[in-house]
Amino acid sequence: MARDFREGVPVVFFPEGTTGTGEVDLLPFRSGLIAQTIMAKQPIYPGFLHYDLSADDLARGLTTVKDLHWGTQPMGAHLWTLLGIKATHCTIRFASEPIAFTPAGLANRKIAVVEAQAAVQALVMPLQSTPAPASR
Repeated sequence: MARDFREGVPVVFFPEGTTGTGEVDLLPFRSGLIAQTIMAKQPIYPGFLHYDLSADDLARGLTTVKDLHWGTQPMGAHLWTLLGIKATHCTIRFASEPIAFTPAGLANRKIAVVEAQAAVQALVMPLQSTPAPASR
């Protein structure tokens, strides 16, 4: 990451450090990547990914929690499930400004992680309650 920062390469990371099932908006953040970014004096722009299934998939009884998110199932089973989904819509939200860490957050990675999680939480969209546009 530090080399990419020095070379001006944009870096994207997921501070949860794992995949979730989609049952909760965010998993707890791990502080390591956030601390490295702060130490490199690089801005962190929070972002959030939100997935919806098509109306066709919802009508077939599929759900984002059970069928789209990885969760604990083995990779092969997850990929097989994904191949059966007709259409997925992903909304990506980025904040227009980087996280404004407090002096305490800049000095303590455990505080920084709480501030970063709050910044991402502000971008969260609710779980799918209405069908996404039908696939074409």
